[in-house]
Amino acid sequence: MNRLLRLAAFAAVAIGAAQLFSTLQVRAAGPNDPAERIRATEAYKAIDAFWHYVNVARYDLAKSEADKILADRGDDQKARATLELFEQVAADRKADLTETLFRWQRIDAIRDSVIELQKVINRGYHTRRTDRAFIDEQIRRLSVNQLARQHAIARLRESGEYAVPSLVAVIRDSGRKSEHFAVRDALVALGRSAVNPLLAATTMKEEEPLTIIVDALGELGYDVAVPHLVKLHTGPQTPMSVKEATKLALRKLRVDDPTKVSPAQSFLDQAERFYYERGGLVAGVPNAYVWRWNAASGALEATIVPAEIFSELMAMRFVEEALRLEPNREDAVSLWLAANYKREAELPEGQRDPTLTEGQSTAHIFGVSAGARYLSNVLTRAMRDQNVAVARRAIDSLYEIAGRANVLGGEQTQTVLAAMKFPDRLVRFKATFTMAAAMPRSEFPGQELVVPLLSEAVAQTGRTGVLVVAADSDRLNVLLKLLKDASLEARGGLTATEAVAQINALPGVDVVVIDEALAKEQVDALLRIMVDNPRLTRAARLFVSRTGTSIFTESAAREPLVSVTAATDAAGLGAAVEAARVKAGGAALDERVATTYALIAASHLKDIAVASAQSRQAGVLDISAATPVLLATLSDNRPELAAAAGEVLALIDRPQVQMGLFNRASQQEVAAELRAKLYRNLAANAKLYGDRLDDAAAAALRKAAMTLPDLQVRAAA
Repeated sequence: MNRLLRLAAFAAVAIGAAQLFSTLQVRAAGPNDPAERIRATEAYKAIDAFWHYVNVARYDLAKSEADKILADRGDDQKARATLELFEQVAADRKADLTETLFRWQRIDAIRDSVIELQKVINRGYHTRRTDRAFIDEQIRRLSVNQLARQHAIARLRESGEYAVPSLVAVIRDSGRKSEHFAVRDALVALGRSAVNPLLAATTMKEEEPLTIIVDALGELGYDVAVPHLVKLHTGPQTPMSVKEATKLALRKLRVDDPTKVSPAQSFLDQAERFYYERGGLVAGVPNAYVWRWNAASGALEATIVPAEIFSELMAMRFVEEALRLEPNREDAVSLWLAANYKREAELPEGQRDPTLTEGQSTAHIFGVSAGARYLSNVLTRAMRDQNVAVARRAIDSLYEIAGRANVLGGEQTQTVLAAMKFPDRLVRFKATFTMAAAMPRSEFPGQELVVPLLSEAVAQTGRTGVLVVAADSDRLNVLLKLLKDASLEARGGLTATEAVAQINALPGVDVVVIDEALAKEQVDALLRIMVDNPRLTRAARLFVSRTGTSIFTESAAREPLVSVTAATDAAGLGAAVEAARVKAGGAALDERVATTYALIAASHLKDIAVASAQSRQAGVLDISAATPVLLATLSDNRPELAAAAGEVLALIDRPQVQMGLFNRASQQEVAAELRAKLYRNLAANAKLYGDRLDDAAAAALRKAAMTLPDLQVRAAA
């Protein structure tokens, strides 16, 4: 018993001592201890309670605490305060804040609350990382002691490239030389985020800070710095100490002899990588920064740009550096133009590029000014990359300056002909317009494509055209009905030849739907025809299985033009057609764009027809090939297009033209203005090629001229 009493007394003394020590600790910390002040706040208690309730799976109570925290999220400074409270709670609980929040987002009951809290915390990070006073304080702490240095570098990493201007300002300050070594190490510790502003700073003239920057770039180890370092090393005005530093830095980047490296070519090599989104600099999210050295103020300055165009802007800047060194490089100019088109294409809708000055020329104007040779290079690159947006812009510019001298002959001709076979329909059409605008007088490979492609453009309605080939009539009717129910224009047949004969009834063929039960010889015949027919060459091939499995699955995995489906309803088949079109690189057209292109095509057909009529013989481009489509277009519900088709037909020497014009002009439901135009087109054709109406039509025409109530139409008849 006595022994137990002694143990109890000893325990009481020990507990009392512990409590006293704890009390002394708190008193020693006092009201001036930042951590204790934070722990005493209601906001800290709410976050700590939230953390506790999540840990014990009381998600209802956790959500209630989250609502309290979010109720006072306030402005950017309050978001920063919330971040620092969460950091204190995490530190007190010896937990990783980022990993914990990520894990909590997988808990359904509190996911929404955690996501909202994460948004506030992210805003807090952004506010703190861009606070210049905060950054300057961390830089001062770099030279305090090892622990302070580690903490300061962690905070500077949060600031990333925002911290670099302040760090560079320190190494330019001769009064803070004692800090230069620590700052250099901090620049290296920042990693890749420091590279972009440091590259801009390599244009400064001060010898000592430039040497430190060069040393840091070598230590960082990113070869995107090679062009700038080689340029410095080979520059006639570069101080010897900087040259020695660049030589050492380049060795770390595996460049042993900088004198054997062309700085211009090195800039171009890096520009290529940026063009293809493989550059050595990483854009921030959601904004990226383009840095420049302001020699007047001796400071780094940043322009915030949309992250989506960062790589394109970097490609352009690196090309510009190459052109300063070697101004007449065709490959450099071509790459700059391509990057500029790509920049415009990838700029998010509604945003602007702040690197452009007011009134600065568009990519199109730069392209037109550069000329056909450079645009041909851009178009070739875009087609090789299957980059539809750049290809459209390049061919638009080339079309504007199209002429016999700059399109026909040499590589330009081959490039335009290749574009006439490109998967994207608008590129094909604009390339065809470009070739037609050149009005070739001598034969050339591919001339047979021009008029059929112009005809296809005339036939555009803005709806997807589908050609169907099926093994039997029941299957053909089922597929045609499903496609019609999916609001698609479709024609078809039971053999390759029969189906292809229907293409003139379609505005264009985007997708060929092939019944997998079709005999192999018919499939092979169809594919051969598609290769040779310019209206079918780039159409998607959609194989429809009746069994749910397809023998073309492997081909579909390899080839963009091949797709498979087992759809049995209109919605499913319509979706499969659309997916096949997109996969093949085809572009959907709305009616406005379709009409615009159709009218341009009709204008070019008229020019070809005028040249043919004047010479009274078929030219290099055979206008008669457009006759079937133009006759069908007379019935188009767009009167301006029907009238344009009539103007072309008036000049074509084909037997069926006059009867086609007469039949359409004679229909009462046609608007009087259009009827009058078609009668005049009929008269013009008869004047050129003689009367080709049959007796019944001639008689009907004479009667119309005497009896039609509309005087305008009667006079035209």
